[in-house]
Amino acid sequence: MPVRGVDSRTKQAYDHFAFVPAPLPSVVELSPGTYKVLSEADRALGSLDALTDRLPNPDLLVRPSLTREAVSTSALEGTYAPYADVLEAHYVDSHQPTAEVREVQNYVQAAFAGLDLVKKLPICLQVVSKLQQILVAGTRGDAYDAGRLRERLVCIGDRGRGIEQSRFVPPPNGDSLRDGVSDWEKWINADQEMPVLVKVALGHYLFETLHPFSDGNGRIGRLVITLQLIEEAFSQEVIETMKGAGARGTVHELAVNLIGYPMTTIPKVQADLGVSYPTAATAIRKLEEPAFSARSPEEATVAGTSAIECTTNSPKARRPRRQEAPPTRRMTLARIPDTTIQKMAAMP
Repeated sequence: MPVRGVDSRTKQAYDHFAFVPAPLPSVVELSPGTYKVLSEADRALGSLDALTDRLPNPDLLVRPSLTREAVSTSALEGTYAPYADVLEAHYVDSHQPTAEVREVQNYVQAAFAGLDLVKKLPICLQVVSKLQQILVAGTRGDAYDAGRLRERLVCIGDRGRGIEQSRFVPPPNGDSLRDGVSDWEKWINADQEMPVLVKVALGHYLFETLHPFSDGNGRIGRLVITLQLIEEAFSQEVIETMKGAGARGTVHELAVNLIGYPMTTIPKVQADLGVSYPTAATAIRKLEEPAFSARSPEEATVAGTSAIECTTNSPKARRPRRQEAPPTRRMTLARIPDTTIQKMAAMP
């Protein structure tokens, strides 16, 4: 995409090109060698999961693990802070932390915030924007557009040489960036026909290529990898829970689709699953039954309409009045242990 303007750093006019990535595929062909590496990675993750199950209190490892990750991921960005200094700064208030330690501390805070946010929301722009705002607070990256999509053109390379001499220019701010981030949101929350680690890798590629923020994209992108793995593990548990509750055929397929985007319409279910209108409507209503969903009293009705009416395009469905709040986009599943994230969430 052509980009033209005046470089804010060099004060020189530029006439250059930005890279706008193509949409990600839903199916990827991999070589036997790649599948072998994937298998090894899957086994390593499985072994780690098995080890944590044997610990009496795995939560004790969360903070030290995240702190070590914060030190490592910040070092990739050129910020070096000793692990011991970061731990000390967390408990000692007698002095101001160095700029390097502050950046690492911010990453730890962003990581914990992310773990909390994905209990309520899918991984989306609202989530990553909040994490980026926490990450750059009080640092050199705390600019006027912190916590939201960047409002300027950025480039990767020697900052002093200008845009035309940069190694890479991501999509410019504006419609191309907003559309790209929207596509990223939908893709990572959809059910893709590929191994989880491949999906995580492709989602990471697209996020970093879009470079949605003015600063902190690398660290936020790597944090999203952790959050995606958590989400994918939850999704698999939901699938098994739905099977145990008796979901079969179209009902089960719809439940799987709703994990990524649990707001739908009967025509959309028709198109996605290739079924008739009555079959799609029956599947939606089936998921409203107590065996499959559990909602608090305040969630049982929204703006005076039942949940099923809010998710259909039936002419008989009553719509919320314009001034009332939009329907909640969360379905809490029954029969999942309290220690597991209990939600299906859609884009805010």
